[in-house]
Amino acid sequence: MPNSPYGKPGFAALAGSVLDSILAYLDARIELFKVESREASTNLIRRALLLVVAAVFLIFGYFIAIVAGVALAAAHFETPWEYIALGTAAAHAALGILAMLIARTRFSRPLFEHTLKEIEKDREWLQERKKP
Repeated sequence: MPNSPYGKPGFAALAGSVLDSILAYLDARIELFKVESREASTNLIRRALLLVVAAVFLIFGYFIAIVAGVALAAAHFETPWEYIALGTAAAHAALGILAMLIARTRFSRPLFEHTLKEIEKDREWLQERKKP
């Protein structure tokens, strides 16, 4: 380290050199994160757009299938289509309520549960270190 910007070789020069290396490493990691974040956001936007398009087509197809099913069932059972449609609506309402109940029980855990536990452990550790 004869050309050190920190003056004569010694502990201060070594510490400065190590600090420069750490900062350069962190800077490289931050740049990599920026590049990957841009790529990930573009990828996620494309996926979300495709999911929306797919959902629109699926929903229209589902509606057409329900209308056709109601018409076929009304013709087959020789029942007014209004009764078949009412039964179909009741079945869909029951399935929707069931799905909401299942979602409420399965997804009641908070997001980032492990991260929150680690942060809580860190808080406790810091509070213990503050005590005399």
